[in-house]
Amino acid sequence: QKAGKLGDWNKNQRYQYRLLQDGKKSSITDERIQELESIGFQWSLRDSWESMFEELKSFKAKHGHCNVLQKAGKLGNWVKRQREKYRLLHEGKQSSMTYERIQELESIGFQWSLCGSKNDLWDSMFQELKSYKVKHGHCNVRQRAGKLGAWVKRQRDKYRQSFMSDARVQKLESIGFQWSPGGQMNDPSKGDEIFAEHQSFEANHGNCILRRSYEDIWESMFQELK
Repeated sequence: QKAGKLGDWNKNQRYQYRLLQDGKKSSITDERIQELESIGFQWSLRDSWESMFEELKSFKAKHGHCNVLQKAGKLGNWVKRQREKYRLLHEGKQSSMTYERIQELESIGFQWSLCGSKNDLWDSMFQELKSYKVKHGHCNVRQRAGKLGAWVKRQRDKYRQSFMSDARVQKLESIGFQWSPGGQMNDPSKGDEIFAEHQSFEANHGNCILRRSYEDIWESMFQELK
């Protein structure tokens, strides 16, 4: 913090993140969280992701589950945030959740939804994909086609990174699922993805130019931090 302007900026990022964790209004976004975490930014020297995960493991050992109530304080808010980040990733939106963290959380029986198990959610999406296959004759759902498209992309990502179980691989292949559709029109290019994200931002926030100045300042400070 003694480093002048950059130190003040760092302090403000941690403050905005803390507001977000507490469910209060904050200027920080999941995209910015992801950018900062990608260069090893720590939100608190005491409360890193790993230390909170260890705290959750202790909770699981004591209570037999990972369903910490949000009103139970810092750990409860952290657990809620993990589910929110997972949901954003599942929907194909910007998220700081990684597959490594998903694997760590699932290794201790973490449930992404209290309304049903993660297997129930996966099976539900698989049934939706089967219906799509019957209707269209293939499983190459466009990523821009909403929740199912984002889910299909995630299955390919998980398979490529060896995070998928043999049982799920077998189920998907049984309906003709392609792990790499190549240059087919249903596998959107990076340009398509960026354009889709731009459209989504404009739909949610209006003209992108309105926030340009603030965004430029943030990016400038982030580059200085790198």
